[in-house]
Amino acid sequence: MYKRQELLGGFRGDEVSAAQRDPDAYPTILSADVDRNDGPALSSRADNAYGLIEIPQGEGMGEIEIDGFALKGTYEGMTVRSEAYFTLRRCSVSECVNLMPASFFSGGIESFGGARIESCELIGNVGFDIRLFGAPPSNRSQLLNSSLSANTSFGNLVELGIGGEVISSVIAFNRVGNDSKTCLLYTSPSPRD
Repeated sequence: MYKRQELLGGFRGDEVSAAQRDPDAYPTILSADVDRNDGPALSSRADNAYGLIEIPQGEGMGEIEIDGFALKGTYEGMTVRSEAYFTLRRCSVSECVNLMPASFFSGGIESFGGARIESCELIGNVGFDIRLFGAPPSNRSQLLNSSLSANTSFGNLVELGIGGEVISSVIAFNRVGNDSKTCLLYTSPSPRD
């Protein structure tokens, strides 16, 4: 059984320990733009990858932490999708596009095992949702010290399972549904319950 698994970004290349990395000075970019041809038009992203990180549920997975990455450019898919609990820390998520509003798997971050999103910046995404469904009564899902701005969501921008929390986070200047002045925080049980 793994007690903890870490995916760490922010290395310059000559460090001898993870404590020496600096994600702000040395960003590690995970880009879905596999052909390196994204332009300002959303249509230029049609050949991008559907997702960047997928975490399956498995026996003995333990704690999973993703720290210090810039996640960019997914098209018509999930940027991060997980069946297990994970932590996304000191990451930015930008330029992700999902133009299929009727799709259950809208673009963004989704976890059916719950998640902690901490000190992250989510900016300039289209068709973007955060869905964190931990199992009640022990749901540990949190949006903590993070900012969400200039995103467009066709559903609920942030959807947390029962017991989920939004703590010290800025959620501003987002477009939700057809209302350009409202950001909706919605708490519901998991759609799998």
